[in-house]
Amino acid sequence: MCTSQYLDLFITIVIGLNVITMSMEHYEQPQELDNALKICNYIFTLIFVLESVFKLVAFGFRRFFKDKLVFKP
Repeated sequence: MCTSQYLDLFITIVIGLNVITMSMEHYEQPQELDNALKICNYIFTLIFVLESVFKLVAFGFRRFFKDKLVFKP
């Protein structure tokens, strides 16, 4: 499950939605929008924490934090 491309696609979509909701915040916004954005932030945080916990359990500490972008000649 943790290596699924569908999970990666889901997380990418959630990141995009998170960026959109963060950009909706503005000066003197209505209280309803403020409450809705706060709830969205909690939901996004929960999704990201769950993803991290799932991958940490599945891969282990060392593999989870291993840098995949290191190029070896």
